[in-house]
Amino acid sequence: MGLDNPTQDIIDVVQLKDGSAIRISGTAFGMMFTEQDYGNYHLKLKVKWGTDKHAPVENSLRNTGLLYHGFGEPGSAYAYLNTVEFEIQEGNMGDFWPIGDIEIDVPSKPTDSKFHQYDENSPRRTYSTTKFYKDGLTEYVEVGLMDSLVKMYVKKFPDKENKHGEWNDIDLICFGDSSIHMVNGTIVMRLFNSKKPSDRKTPASDRKKGVRPQTFFRKSL
Repeated sequence: MGLDNPTQDIIDVVQLKDGSAIRISGTAFGMMFTEQDYGNYHLKLKVKWGTDKHAPVENSLRNTGLLYHGFGEPGSAYAYLNTVEFEIQEGNMGDFWPIGDIEIDVPSKPTDSKFHQYDENSPRRTYSTTKFYKDGLTEYVEVGLMDSLVKMYVKKFPDKENKHGEWNDIDLICFGDSSIHMVNGTIVMRLFNSKKPSDRKTPASDRKKGVRPQTFFRKSL
């Protein structure tokens, strides 16, 4: 499995006590992605964490993700495509993260932490990998001038993640240039106006990836 038929134990299908699942070993950065482009769809998955961790992030939170609206070649943005990420990380399931040439609007508000948080009643703010929103101003500032990741990453609300070892239901609903993140049956974020900043076009395809810690995925019925 893989573009270059890697010999590493990266992704396989395993039998668990409660049925089969796709196992991502976490031994390498990488992704698995669809061969076709999709739009206006509802993707349902189940995910739970394994126990294994691997260098160089063996002391970090377990972290993978569901990537969508992906475009470009594999490796065009870090190890991945240019894409919107539905974060799947311990304690942060449902967060938003842009990878590569991506820009999107999220209704959100500042918090006591360094990150903004989703709030359906707040104004929409624009988030991007290459630019970020500066409080009190309408212009954008190049990423090279920022001193943190504050205006790239948006925290979900509410937190509906199950405890370690339990399956979590993940729902991604995409329609046009908008999307909805759901965790265990609850909407935790709505996103709008997904764009490719370099030419203002809306990315059209969905992609998925798995990174580092051992993770199990299966279809949600």
